[in-house]
Amino acid sequence: MKDLFNKTVGPTKEVVLFYNDKALPKGMALVGFQRDGDAALAADKYDGRFVDNSELLYLSSSCDSHSWFQNGR
Repeated sequence: MKDLFNKTVGPTKEVVLFYNDKALPKGMALVGFQRDGDAALAADKYDGRFVDNSELLYLSSSCDSHSWFQNGR
């Protein structure tokens, strides 16, 4: 996720991947961007689209990730 967004949207600040109790990915991530507007750009560009011909992305830019990251998750 980090490489994809860094290359095609803008510089990321932090990427957090979520795993279940068996250490398997839940298929969810939280991405914080360095620039205002890049989250909305990522949502416009990738929401509902397949990445690598296999993973369907659903994105929302509604979360205030700046506050989330600063408050320690």
